[in-house]
Amino acid sequence: MYLLPTWCYFLWNLRSQTPGVHDQGEAPLRTDPTTLDTDQVVFLSTANALDTVLHEGPEKSPEDDLAAHRAWAGQVHDVLGQQIEALRGHSWPAGARKPVADLVEDMEGAREEWRRASTARDVDTYFAHSDKAYGSVDGPVTVTARKALALGATPPASGEDERSTSEAQV
Repeated sequence: MYLLPTWCYFLWNLRSQTPGVHDQGEAPLRTDPTTLDTDQVVFLSTANALDTVLHEGPEKSPEDDLAAHRAWAGQVHDVLGQQIEALRGHSWPAGARKPVADLVEDMEGAREEWRRASTARDVDTYFAHSDKAYGSVDGPVTVTARKALALGATPPASGEDERSTSEAQV
């Protein structure tokens, strides 16, 4: 399956809740949402929904099954729309309002790129749009929003198995 690496999957979302923890391997794995405040739960639930759909892409490469990738891109587009609305619908603390609004703006751009990928007529066009969409995942705007919510903002080490903690969803 073709995926660009993302670093906010469940590992980053749930192991890096402790502010100031620099080594993600030493951060506690929190599987109980009661250890988080409401704002953190809303944010992480949104991130988890997006990460889940990103990690459920087709098995074959776009070169081998463009139709499956186009359908999946449509699913990512839809999930992004739901998560954008969830973020917009939440009343954020003053210090997080602008960072979350900036993140929503990035997500809207990514959502448009996923829409374009879902209608791509060829593999090159698909990659052009999906690559742009992935470029918005876990970028500097996400880090700023996470910091504003007192969530970990340091990505896991490259190559760390992100799927190993998938049972630890918020």
